[in-house]
Amino acid sequence: MFRTLFVLLMLLMQAPLLSGQTIYTAGRDGAWQFGFSSTGNANRYNNQIINQLALAHRKIPEKTAFTFFYRYNIEVRYGHGSMLEVMLTFHPSMCSGDVQMRGFDLSPVLIPAQMKCRVVLEHPVNGVILQSGEMPLRTDSLRLPRKVISFPDSLWREGCLVKADFMHFGFDAESYARAEKELFYIRDYEAASAMADTLEKRIRAARINRHTAAEAFAISVYAGKTVRLLREASSVNSLILPGKDPVGLAEKQRIAAYKAGELDSYLLQQGAKGPGAGNLYKNLGSGYAGQLEDALRLSQKVDYYSSPFFYRLFANGISASHLFRLKELARAYAGSRGMPDPDWGRLSREMIFAYLLKSNELIADDRFAEAVDLLSAGVKFCSVNPEAGLPDTLTRRLKEARSGLTAAYTRVVKKALKSNLPVIAEKYLAEAEQYVLKYNLDDGEATGFTSLYQQMADMYLVNAGNLLQKGNYNGVLSELDKAGNIASTRQGIVLGHTYTSVLKKAVDGRFDEMAGLTKVLLQKGNYQRAGQSLDEALGFAGNYPVYQPDMTLVDSLRRMIAGQTYHALLAAAWQDKLDRNKEQLILHMTEAALTARNAGLEHVALFDSLVQEGVIPYLNGLYSTGRLKLWAGEPEEALGYSQKASQLAAVMGVANLPALKTQQDELARLADESLCSRIRGELESLIGEASALLQQNRFDQASEVIIEARELIYSRSYCGLSTQQLNRVTEKYRHPVRWNEMHRTALQQIAEGDYTEGIRKLNEAEALFTHYRLDTLGLVSSGLFELAMATDELRLIDYTTGYYITRGHYDKALQLTERLRSSGMGEDAARPHLESLGRGLALRDLSETGEVDVKLMLRIYTGGNKWYRRFAEVYRFHILNH
Repeated sequence: MFRTLFVLLMLLMQAPLLSGQTIYTAGRDGAWQFGFSSTGNANRYNNQIINQLALAHRKIPEKTAFTFFYRYNIEVRYGHGSMLEVMLTFHPSMCSGDVQMRGFDLSPVLIPAQMKCRVVLEHPVNGVILQSGEMPLRTDSLRLPRKVISFPDSLWREGCLVKADFMHFGFDAESYARAEKELFYIRDYEAASAMADTLEKRIRAARINRHTAAEAFAISVYAGKTVRLLREASSVNSLILPGKDPVGLAEKQRIAAYKAGELDSYLLQQGAKGPGAGNLYKNLGSGYAGQLEDALRLSQKVDYYSSPFFYRLFANGISASHLFRLKELARAYAGSRGMPDPDWGRLSREMIFAYLLKSNELIADDRFAEAVDLLSAGVKFCSVNPEAGLPDTLTRRLKEARSGLTAAYTRVVKKALKSNLPVIAEKYLAEAEQYVLKYNLDDGEATGFTSLYQQMADMYLVNAGNLLQKGNYNGVLSELDKAGNIASTRQGIVLGHTYTSVLKKAVDGRFDEMAGLTKVLLQKGNYQRAGQSLDEALGFAGNYPVYQPDMTLVDSLRRMIAGQTYHALLAAAWQDKLDRNKEQLILHMTEAALTARNAGLEHVALFDSLVQEGVIPYLNGLYSTGRLKLWAGEPEEALGYSQKASQLAAVMGVANLPALKTQQDELARLADESLCSRIRGELESLIGEASALLQQNRFDQASEVIIEARELIYSRSYCGLSTQQLNRVTEKYRHPVRWNEMHRTALQQIAEGDYTEGIRKLNEAEALFTHYRLDTLGLVSSGLFELAMATDELRLIDYTTGYYITRGHYDKALQLTERLRSSGMGEDAARPHLESLGRGLALRDLSETGEVDVKLMLRIYTGGNKWYRRFAEVYRFHILNH
């Protein structure tokens, strides 16, 4: 408890004299819409997210979208030297749109991993004065404030605005995989619920009939595999699942397991017919084959979205525990009918024969994928069944099925390519590759993929060329993007010069189309939409480094947009004048002036008229209010009105008008004199307070006062304030401050268990203490004694004992030697301390009393404990010989 409190106190002690004090904070909300994109350079994982959501909602990707909401916070802090640091924090929020799935909210996994942003510093008069480049960042790296840029403090002015512009959000492989896994979990959750309902119906039907041995065995296998799959599904504990378990899957799983156990008892006791006609092993083997066929039919009957879960009934085989249960079931069945225990080896061979028989049917029907999965399950059955072995026939048939699967996919791909259907070809080729990876096929079984991908890429290029001739630039970019994706994800694919040439022409054409739309919008007077259209065109071009837009055209369009904006603002300002809405008039005039300045426009007569009739009277009003504030003894408020008027006059271009300039100079001078006189007094008071605190060694309080003084100097620099006097105070106490920081750090390291580094730091601090004779300032070593008395670490107690002996603190040293004894240190190990302490206490007692009762003092110091024998000898010797 003591150590924890001490660590907390150390962490809350003084900060360095210069720290990252915050001078500006702002928080803003934002939103970003995700949808399917078929244009070039589209984020692959964004599209995959949309594809998964579309599948979940039974929609096409083009009509699937969601909006991601977020909030970000920006801080400006003091940095090192004359720099200010911009700190950014990013907080994901909720999502809206196609994010609800089967009663679950997918927002927690629809958080993009990547983003691009830039930081903008805007001056209240001069507009944007600093803009960073695009910075790629990860959203999870901004959960705590993170420095993104630094800039000189000379750029900062009161009223400045700092904001972050976000240009892109995207998912990466990891964040997509996380979202995909959650979607799969929810899909399996829903499918498991349906499977539990199906199992309940089958068990109910099975309980009212009697069955042959083969039927009973098949029912039991089906129930056992279903319960195992339900157990796996209900045990999932992910970011979203189980949540409130809306369909009650956990309860369904428990009920299913109980009813499946009851079903086995029923089948053994009364649910199976007679002793069983024919060969028992063949009957049970045929029952297992029937179960495989039944599971395959069931997976084909359910909807596509949930069928992969049902398909596992067919393809996953059985586990070792389930196999053991079947073995016990077969033995109990035979015993209940007076038959000898079945030969599990023979039964296993019959079950393997069922795998082979069904796989032959599947291969004959060219259903190689199902055959591969079934035979793989057969291999798994043999691996968990020591009595089965692994027949060569099974492995050979599995190899044939895999080869047939690859060949079948290759045939489909070639046929699709021949019919100019590259999308279908790519889909099947990707599936073929998944099987290659899944089953670790060798090169001989997976050859030809590279050449097929090259044909596919070439076909996309041909399609792009045809679309280019028709002027379908979006289609061209979509085809080129598909070809580029193949080249970027597959080795050995060459796109050549054709790709680059067609890409440049397509981007050029598409940019011209978008710029043409901007011109049309300008012709219609829709300057706001025209500005958005131009920004979209430039954003589009920015995605293609090979293309450089015609900046002369861009500048011309921007100037035209600015011109229409300027005149619209003046018209709004004129209406404000008629409505006598002064504040709105000033707002529109300010925007018009800044628009004209940024675009290099000449002002028109209407602007000058509005300045004379609206702006100048408003400025006179500001100066008048400022004088009233000054006479009321509120110089800061008066200065605020002066600065507001000065900024507005500069924007309007009337700052040098004699009537305004005279008012500005006079108000500023009087406000400065009144305010600066008070500020200088405050600064002197803060410096005096800091000096007094430093003199009393109260460094933490002094640090806060010094920071406050520096903030005052910085914010009121126009009063001619400087840091010279403050620096003289801090320089005078530079060594005590340094010692205090070293001593504080050492104690914190010791409290955290880093004794080696903490003690080394203490030694450094003490060397500094001794060299500069800091003890004359009244500094003391605080905290070490309490730490040593509270700990059981012998090394720390030993060091601290010597520490206090050498400094003459014998009473504390004596308490520490008792801690050494009680902590298990031997008398011989403590001998140096006992001797030094005995000598020190003897000399001190002699100097204080002259005559010492040795027996009495030793009884007080040692309590008669023999562990202090050496201490007693040294103490007695020095008392008697001085």
